Amino acid sequence: MDYLFVKFRQAAEDTRFEDASHFKSGIDCGWAKLEDYYVKTDRTPVYRAALALHPSYRYDYFERHWKIAMDRPQWYSDMQSAVGSMFEEYARQAEVETQAQAGLVENESGDIDADADDYSSFGKRSIRSSSTQRKMAKAVSELDLFQARPIYPTDLDVANPIEWWKQHQLEYPVLYQMALDLFSIPGMSAECERVFSQTKKMITDERNRLAPKVIEADQLQKHWLMRGLVV
Repeated sequence: MDYLFVKFRQAAEDTRFEDASHFKSGIDCGWAKLEDYYVKTDRTPVYRAALALHPSYRYDYFERHWKIAMDRPQWYSDMQSAVGSMFEEYARQAEVETQAQAGLVENESGDIDADADDYSSFGKRSIRSSSTQRKMAKAVSELDLFQARPIYPTDLDVANPIEWWKQHQLEYPVLYQMALDLFSIPGMSAECERVFSQTKKMITDERNRLAPKVIEADQLQKHWLMRGLVV
């Protein structure tokens, strides 16, 4: 979309002093339609977050194209806020899971701590608390660390961002979960529509009592087998 935006803007400037024509009308209509799609991307942070987490683009892409080339500094600021808010949601969820795991470990070791002296138990609780706080602080700064990370030659042409994030999941655990959710979204709905059309062949008159969860599980298993994800 950003490429089209630049082309439409250039065409509008080149024909600014020309007489009215179908070509000029086409430019205006195309630009207006493109603006509609930009408005749609504002309804969800997914588009902006996916670019921000792509190792080849990150915030640099928005700064270069939105803030500078397209002269839309407000778009750049809105992008940072949207991506930051989305990351904070994932960070909070990771914090909840971390605390739940810490509580489970503490409960499992409760019997041992009860038999130990109070001083020893106090020290163990302090260590667990400090460890949890360090993990929380690390999660909060992950997005900033990733955006400040130098772009290495291997990052310039990443064809499969999911594979890149798998290799860096220990370095950015929260962003890794966020990236998996974002980059697993199909770029278009054609494949989903084909799966939907194929699924109807499974639900015959003799199988009209199949539960939705059974149908879902069957289709997942089918496509996992086709792609060699399960054996």
